[in-house]
Amino acid sequence: MKNSHPHFVILLLTIAYLTVPRPLDATPAPENGSQTDNYPNGNPRLETRYKNGRIIRKKTFYKNGNVFMDCTYKNKRLTSKKTFYETGRLQSRWNSKSGITQFYDENGNLETELKE
Repeated sequence: MKNSHPHFVILLLTIAYLTVPRPLDATPAPENGSQTDNYPNGNPRLETRYKNGRIIRKKTFYKNGNVFMDCTYKNKRLTSKKTFYETGRLQSRWNSKSGITQFYDENGNLETELKE
């Protein structure tokens, strides 16, 4: 039992290391404009847009180049979020003003609508 303890600690440290967000590279965020990181195949992986040094939009992509998630921000707060199927069709959308989250099937049909 004593010998398994160090392995457990190493496992926990590894999980913590892999899940902690880290900058994609050493390039500082621009005051205004975009910052992009690409997959090895050249397609975008992450695109972040800034205005006055603050994130205003963040998109993550599937390896095939289609958008996975598209989030908008205002005053450091998330204001809208959309997720997409790998095919490019809308999967869900949420808006902070309405507080409504809508979920769609892979054919684009509204399945569920939830109010906060």
